[in-house]
Amino acid sequence: MVFLGLFVLGALSLFTQTILYLAIWFTFTTIFPIYSLYCVPLEPIETEKVKRYKSKKLVSIGVFSVLFLLVVIFG
Repeated sequence: MVFLGLFVLGALSLFTQTILYLAIWFTFTTIFPIYSLYCVPLEPIETEKVKRYKSKKLVSIGVFSVLFLLVVIFG
């Protein structure tokens, strides 16, 4: 019976670790393309308003990704 419990515990641990790695992979594959899309300047001159808009958008995407990661881990 102890062996079965250890087997189930190990399987759950492996499942949780797989979910965590998938969540981390999803977060990075989402943030880096969005970061390069919004933060690499396409025009040589940017106004302060455009910079503030981009930083707010990046922060909101980061918060969304962290919330998604928490939902995947604890949900």
